[in-house]
Amino acid sequence: MTSPNVSTTTPPSAFYAFFPWCQNHLIERGWGRLDEEAAGYLRSWGLIQTGVAPDVGASIKRLLDAVPVARITKARLIEAAA
Repeated sequence: MTSPNVSTTTPPSAFYAFFPWCQNHLIERGWGRLDEEAAGYLRSWGLIQTGVAPDVGASIKRLLDAVPVARITKARLIEAAA
């Protein structure tokens, strides 16, 4: 269930809100964990995509979806983004 203060469409820019935003996406799919290092990478990647992708939130969710679900790590995200 999504927290009322966590956006489901656009990722928040502040890390303290971005990390739960990513975790909520994984919880909705019944998936594993996301560590803080991976969330930090996703946030940086999302900020880079801001000028390129029309919907950064959807881009981040697609990247999360591309990683094996057991445990999402920074290394697995980098591999999926390549």
